[in-house]
Amino acid sequence: MANMDPYFAGHLKNLVHYYEDFMENSGDPRMKNLPLMDNPLPTLFICLVYMHFCKAIGPRLMRHRKPLELRYFSVLYYFAQMALNGWIFNEYLQTVLLGINNSQCQPLDCSNGPMAERMANTCWWYFISKFMEMFDTVIFLITKKNYPVTDMHIVHHSLMPISVWAGLKFAPGNHSTLFALVNTFVHVVMYLYYMLTAIGPKSKYLQSGRKYLTGLQILQFLIVLGHQFQFAFTECTYSKGFVLWIALHGLFVFLLFADFYNKKYESGMKRIPTQPKVTDAPAKNEAVTEGEQEKRQVPIPMERTFRIWDREETENTDTTDGQRPFTLTEELSTQDKEE
Repeated sequence: MANMDPYFAGHLKNLVHYYEDFMENSGDPRMKNLPLMDNPLPTLFICLVYMHFCKAIGPRLMRHRKPLELRYFSVLYYFAQMALNGWIFNEYLQTVLLGINNSQCQPLDCSNGPMAERMANTCWWYFISKFMEMFDTVIFLITKKNYPVTDMHIVHHSLMPISVWAGLKFAPGNHSTLFALVNTFVHVVMYLYYMLTAIGPKSKYLQSGRKYLTGLQILQFLIVLGHQFQFAFTECTYSKGFVLWIALHGLFVFLLFADFYNKKYESGMKRIPTQPKVTDAPAKNEAVTEGEQEKRQVPIPMERTFRIWDREETENTDTTDGQRPFTLTEELSTQDKEE
């Protein structure tokens, strides 16, 4: 910074000082000593590495390799994820239900009480689970299941840790926990489905279950959107800025999943096979003379029709007498000349 313009250097120094002060004093004090909660840079770095692996490194490594057989590892991994999300769901269920005084407004509790501490601790584990879910994509890539991985899948798993970090840093618990409560329940169902498909054998019921699983994921975003947007008609001391953050994130992911659902499941059902267009067909109510009708009905050349048959007949005909066999094409040509 020795050769930097003094005016620009001063503004940059003030910006860095403001950022450090904001991260130090504006967040929830209970989050200061927890891993990855000091600032968002480690989380952002992990998400960028994940995106680069999914879009470049992983596909390049597996391009010319056979899929790895990870059946037993996948079953254990999906079971562990199902158990973790089930535990988080149970913790949220107890802390949310026991702490609800008003379903429309739940002000943030930043105290050190046992219920508030329990909820904050559950929020941190929910944040960590978003990093663990990135291994879903790694398994898909190296086993070539759901291959190639969709952009919707990558964007969703890249944005979730960043979004959850912001909520955990500034507003861990209370009103925002409904999103995590519904999300962990959906993930319990999702990982149960993944585990059953990994165990096998495949059945038509499991194959059709993916459509309903995507529909369940879309439903959760509609529930979250309704829960957040009702703040427009409610007086509450909970941070309206963070409510808007959750609502916008939910709306964005809802649009991603709805577009994926429409392209993968609905478009295929509505697709109607088209007939080849006949350019020489007469228009409606158009009078066609007999001569024009004969011109439009262009016959297929007989020589083209019997070309393969002629070649086979020629190869299989005995020509020991030195005479070339008389083919069907020549016979048709002779008849045309005589006519």
